[in-house]
Amino acid sequence: MAIFAGPEQWTVNGSDSADNARDGSGSLQFWNKDEVDFSVEQTVTVPRVGDYTFLLSMQGGDIGENAELMIYAVSGDKRYEQRLTLDGWRSWKVPMLTFPCADTVTVGFSVKAAAGAWGSVDCVQLYREPTNDDVFRLGDADGDNEIDVLDVTVILRHLVGIPIKRINLSAANVDGDDLDIIDATLLQRYLSNMKTTYPIGEYIDLSE
Repeated sequence: MAIFAGPEQWTVNGSDSADNARDGSGSLQFWNKDEVDFSVEQTVTVPRVGDYTFLLSMQGGDIGENAELMIYAVSGDKRYEQRLTLDGWRSWKVPMLTFPCADTVTVGFSVKAAAGAWGSVDCVQLYREPTNDDVFRLGDADGDNEIDVLDVTVILRHLVGIPIKRINLSAANVDGDDLDIIDATLLQRYLSNMKTTYPIGEYIDLSE
């Protein structure tokens, strides 16, 4: 569930970045001949109280030994951070934070790196973690209440860091283990009428 406003609602601090289109949905790319030092953030009001997860995809390189890159979230009077590093083109890193939120949250990322550092940020998401009151259909990764090849595509795009509009991580995680290529394979088997031991297509009540 993406609950962000459009790109014009992001606040960019620093002058070492530029907004460029990527895959039709936009991305933020950065490079500077001098030291790179900027942050990007947005404050949003969440639709329901609960635990939320903030994540994004970032690639890049030449950041230097003393680089400081992180995603962060400020909810209530607490700040949550997750650091990351970059090691090359299309080597996508997907850091994530999970935190409680009851009203508004400020989420963002910051990059402080050596001269000549470069990279891009995309696939920024904020979604509420499921609770015992939630019901979802196992395998319905895109949340359209249908189990089809689009759900496989959503999982694969998520795994390689390609931007997607939305993903229900609980529904996508068919085998209940880490979300990986196996979940996409299990969905493909289901769609090919091959037997699996998982209740794909059934509604799952998390309170059970």
